[in-house]
Amino acid sequence: MEVLRGNPLLRWGTPVAAVLISVFLLFSAIYSAAQLPPRPAENVVGVVLDRHERPVPGLTVRLNHPDLGPSFPVMTNYGGFYYFPDVPRNVMKPYTIEVFWGDSLIYRDIVRSLGEQPPIRLR
Repeated sequence: MEVLRGNPLLRWGTPVAAVLISVFLLFSAIYSAAQLPPRPAENVVGVVLDRHERPVPGLTVRLNHPDLGPSFPVMTNYGGFYYFPDVPRNVMKPYTIEVFWGDSLIYRDIVRSLGEQPPIRLR
């Protein structure tokens, strides 16, 4: 410890100490940034209801993005629920959600935010 106290270049107010601290902070920031996931994602979940507010099982639901293309289709379960895991959220354009009865498109709307969706009410 006596060596550090006696060395005038390693005192906290010197330019050498400031450079060493700056280099340490720079490498810490680079390391931290490298640890972030490249593309955060979020699940998309929702339910499809008929005009009497009853769940509609067996429909095909698909997310579509103008740049990423369509997702793999999922089917609504007995309770009318659908689930898309790990949907990328750092995209500039919105997704659309599409519901099909067989090959017929019966619903399409813009997804305003990922996560839990408001119920899709079919008319």
